[in-house]
Amino acid sequence: MKPLAPAFSPAASIEAQLNEVQGGLSQQSIAGLELAGMLRAAEAEAQALAALERSQRVLAANASLPAVEVEVLSPATPPLGPVGYGRKIYLAMALLVAGGAALTIAALYELSDRSTRSPAQLRNMAEIVPVGMLPAIGRLSRRKIEDVIRARPRTAYADAMRALMLTVTTANGAVPRSILVTSARRGEGTSTTASALALSLSSSGQGVLLVEIVENATKKATSLPGIDRICVEDTALNDQFIVILDKAAKSGNVVIFDAPAALMSSSALQLAGLADETMLVVRWGRTPVKMVEMAVERLCATGADRVLIALNAVDTRRHASYGYRDALVPLQKENA
Repeated sequence: MKPLAPAFSPAASIEAQLNEVQGGLSQQSIAGLELAGMLRAAEAEAQALAALERSQRVLAANASLPAVEVEVLSPATPPLGPVGYGRKIYLAMALLVAGGAALTIAALYELSDRSTRSPAQLRNMAEIVPVGMLPAIGRLSRRKIEDVIRARPRTAYADAMRALMLTVTTANGAVPRSILVTSARRGEGTSTTASALALSLSSSGQGVLLVEIVENATKKATSLPGIDRICVEDTALNDQFIVILDKAAKSGNVVIFDAPAALMSSSALQLAGLADETMLVVRWGRTPVKMVEMAVERLCATGADRVLIALNAVDTRRHASYGYRDALVPLQKENA
């Protein structure tokens, strides 16, 4: 039999043509990629050529500048030792700079300090009367204040206390029957000042009753030679005040009230309107002026006609360096 011809000969022909076309497209794609690579290479070469041309122009411009002649005066040699003004000069300069910085810091500290250093700082208040400046004494002397006043009467503190006593007792032309001693806050030296004032009055022949205002009535009063001393609870102050004054008047004693701080307790404010004189102890260089003014205002508002100001624990060396008028007062620090 005669073999049969393929049934799909036209389809095979079409497939062959498609394969030829796809092969041609693949070759065109490859040629396009090669062309793009060649274009990029040409662009890079063009940029490199432009950079070379710029370098050539810069070199040509530099070559056209006139030549500079350099003359070597002396050849450079490494130093064989330290070069400078010397160690002493640098040390002196360092000391001068440190001293200037210290003075600047000290000046700024003094300008920012608002503590009380002289009654002149309180001159705007008409209710105050400066009565004395007490130099600083040691802790041992504060514990044994009777030794400072009686055993060593020639010390600066004893002399200043006698002057304060005379000022207080002659302020109105007569010895007051009662004196309130208080402060603006704790730690001002109120008890020491009240005890020293009582001892000074007693040494002059005046009888003294020292009344310590306390929060706890069980506290025992510290004995002082030749001075009657009692403790009174602050809550019973109003009831016992008249009794204390009458008892002191019959015996001819001056009553000194050692009261707590005026800004921290009401007992001092109660006594301000009852006592003949009110003394505010101010610690030198520590108590702010605003706090002193506030304490004076409260004491006067509760009945005090005026307030006697006693500066305590004065650093006489530092005080002499200030420009206040009372800085000229010759005081010596008690070292005992």
